[in-house]
Amino acid sequence: MHDNPGRIYTNNTLKGPYMIIVHDIFVCKPGNASKLAKLFKEAMASEKNISIMTDVTGQYNRVVMASWYENLDAWNKAN
Repeated sequence: MHDNPGRIYTNNTLKGPYMIIVHDIFVCKPGNASKLAKLFKEAMASEKNISIMTDVTGQYNRVVMASWYENLDAWNKAN
């Protein structure tokens, strides 16, 4: 059990209070989700505030890219 159940833990780099968590969901052709996730992980390797995940329930052809920002200004600068 986590020490703070209200906080969302996606990987070890998520620290501090975050205001905005964005999930970009990509639906791939069957059998291509792991390939796309690998490409995203390679392309986003230097980014500290992004996690790349694949679905383990429901449709298995989804890739989710989660990114988190401290405030709206940080989100606006990233976009």
